[in-house]
Amino acid sequence: MAEFLSDEWLEVLREIGGGLPEHPGLGATIQYVISASAAGKVNLVVEIVDGRLASAAVAKTKTPDVTVSLAAADALALLRDELDSDVAFMQGRLKVEGDYVRYLDVLRPVRTSAAAAVARATLAARTD
Repeated sequence: MAEFLSDEWLEVLREIGGGLPEHPGLGATIQYVISASAAGKVNLVVEIVDGRLASAAVAKTKTPDVTVSLAAADALALLRDELDSDVAFMQGRLKVEGDYVRYLDVLRPVRTSAAAAVARATLAARTD
């Protein structure tokens, strides 16, 4: 088990996310701003290329396609499929800045596919 957002957890995320099915042309650089985590506010940069996780690192980028802000508890609930991203967005618990259409609609096949559900469940099972 890896602590959420730790280096070990990021390795697991990269391993699982890199094995997702290819979706040619679907990609984005996403800056996640996760508040109220054990480490405080954490900035996580995730790069999706052709529907697969190409990189993930605790860092900031000046040129994200989209910035997603949420509390750590909500991020974990999303990971565990206890919270739907559309519901979180509508409730204001998940805030999206920048190219929100790309995140909410264009990348939907990457986020909501059966393979993504298995990947989330696998990551959730390995997250402390």
